[in-house]
Amino acid sequence: MFGRFVDDEKMYDWDSAYVSQILHSPVYAGHIIYEAKPTVSMKSKKRRYIPFEERAIVPNTHEAIIPQDRWENVQRILYSRSGSFMCDKTEYDNIFKGIVRCADCGRTMLVKVEARRKRNNILDQTFYCCSTYRKYGAKACASHNLEARVLHEAVLADIQAHAKAAVGNRDALVRKIADQMHLRVSSDRAQHKRELKQCKARIAEIEDLYAKLYEDVSKGLLPEKRFQMLADRYDKEQAELTEKIEQYEQEGRAEHDQMDKIQDFIDEVSKYAGITELNYKILHQLIDKILVSKAEKVDGEYVQKIQIFYRFIGHWMPLSNNVRKVTSENYPTDAGREGELIFRLVYQQAGCKKPFTRLWLSSMEENAIREGFAHLKPSTEYDALYNAALCRERADWMVGINASRLFSCLYGQPLAVGRVMTPVLAMTVVREAAIAAFVPEKFYTVDLELTSGCTASSRRIPEKSVAENLLKACRKEMVATIQRITRKEKSENPPPLYDLTTLQRDANRLLGYSAQQTLDYVQSLYEKKLTTYPRLIAAISPTMTRRCWRS
Repeated sequence: MFGRFVDDEKMYDWDSAYVSQILHSPVYAGHIIYEAKPTVSMKSKKRRYIPFEERAIVPNTHEAIIPQDRWENVQRILYSRSGSFMCDKTEYDNIFKGIVRCADCGRTMLVKVEARRKRNNILDQTFYCCSTYRKYGAKACASHNLEARVLHEAVLADIQAHAKAAVGNRDALVRKIADQMHLRVSSDRAQHKRELKQCKARIAEIEDLYAKLYEDVSKGLLPEKRFQMLADRYDKEQAELTEKIEQYEQEGRAEHDQMDKIQDFIDEVSKYAGITELNYKILHQLIDKILVSKAEKVDGEYVQKIQIFYRFIGHWMPLSNNVRKVTSENYPTDAGREGELIFRLVYQQAGCKKPFTRLWLSSMEENAIREGFAHLKPSTEYDALYNAALCRERADWMVGINASRLFSCLYGQPLAVGRVMTPVLAMTVVREAAIAAFVPEKFYTVDLELTSGCTASSRRIPEKSVAENLLKACRKEMVATIQRITRKEKSENPPPLYDLTTLQRDANRLLGYSAQQTLDYVQSLYEKKLTTYPRLIAAISPTMTRRCWRS
């Protein structure tokens, strides 16, 4: 066929990609397309791709094999059956361009958009596909289809995890990377230096032994044969030590260079500790390449492996290297520790392995709910909240349940022991004991009222006579000289918004309200849309709250 040379044995062995190329080609309708892949310049063999609509088409250059109307009908049918088109016709910004590659053939991954998918975001319609598969079909390589949203979330989570580790504990991260790369760190490097020093010291010792042997030979104290035997042994040992020293120094230089690269990587990744979305600059500064493997079925689910190769250090600690090709779930439990714990425990007990995102709501208003669904957050952002809730739950089980039962049985009466009340009681007892043991001591101060309206006070003086002498000296002089004035500017943050517990406590302290009264008042304010949901957070400033109370 046109522009393609095949063996006689493979003349009829066409793949789907080649058939598709024939059906789309206007050559069979009597037209010629120019400038499909022109060279960049006369001196370069590189070619650039020209979109179909921008190519130069010369009509009716030769006799058509099929009529024009039939060819146009074929194009309409093909377009109606295809739900995909290339990214140059969409709003999708391919920030992974040149980075994402097929793990099997090594070629780049192309972008396709499935317009038939009725989804809210362009990321949900966009997929990455192996370019070899797109060009030559399934016989050459697998499709390696990967949803753009999944790729974005996996890479973002991986970068966030590394950035968090770099900022949180830099030394620990250095050791992890070094261990992965089989590099010596801290004590290992110290041992390496000690061994190198010992080798050099032994060579110097051998040189001294040589000098003594020559002296003994010259004095006739050592036979020539014996000297030669010892010299050969020392020569062999010295050669081995020299080779060992060269090896140590070479390894040390290589490890030093690699450790510098690790430090460079940590410096670079720590800049992005607070990122919430990816961009072209971040990806190309941190990542060398990303390999996408073919999806394989594991435990009834399709799992696709993603390998992220970072600059300076390569591929290590793949925190997000397995992506399950299932729809991500979201969980709308209460916005707090307990809500986070409830979902995680149910998720674990159910043996679920689907990816999930967090729906964080502090209000049940329609706008707030829509806003929450529009800004779903990765579950990894709430791992610390889950761990805090889990710690609280375990403490309640160990102390609140078991310790209460233990002390009740020991002392024959119901006794309550809790993770909060017990340490608070202990602190109260210690403070009360300190107050009871306090012995008051007299002290004296000298206060001077200045004509400027200020008052100057002395430090505490334990002896009355010393204070009186100081007072007499001040009355005698009747003049005070200011030696130094220090001024400091301080900033104070506005008071935080009230939660329900703090609000009830302050209402009781300032106004004598009971907890139920405060709850009723806040409920009334909530119904008037002056506060948010009272059982979560009362989103009203303390100043405004007190003003409302007074009114």
